[in-house]
Amino acid sequence: LFESLTFAFKTAILCCIVGAIAIAFTWKENYSSMKSTTAVNSEHPDDTFLTKFINAGKYIMQHTDTLLLGITQCCYEASLYTFIFLWVPIIGKATLDKTEAIPHGHIFAIFMIACMIGSNVYTIIGDKMKLSRKMLFGISLFIFYFLFFT
Repeated sequence: LFESLTFAFKTAILCCIVGAIAIAFTWKENYSSMKSTTAVNSEHPDDTFLTKFINAGKYIMQHTDTLLLGITQCCYEASLYTFIFLWVPIIGKATLDKTEAIPHGHIFAIFMIACMIGSNVYTIIGDKMKLSRKMLFGISLFIFYFLFFT
């Protein structure tokens, strides 16, 4: 049972079920006590789900900052999950020695360390550089990587 390749996923399903039951019985809905006049928060509590959904769509279209944030988040999540689902098969195909096991745990740990280093470096230089210089620096690193490491 514990040596199965799907044990982690089966355990995750069990944790989700336990969490869902705990949430269903202990969390209360968070209704604001303030009346809002925005398009999203309807003043009519009897509005249907569809009406609230349409109002949210109108709000997003009226406020381009919210729309751009949503598009940016979608692009980030799409690239992240594409990478997450494809890195294992790609490394498996790129391996020259097919008999030796690939240390997926070590590779993933290195990816996470690289993410933390990148986040910390950006935090350090973020306030000290103008946006145009940060973009130039990022594009330069991108080009350098693909010229020398691919």
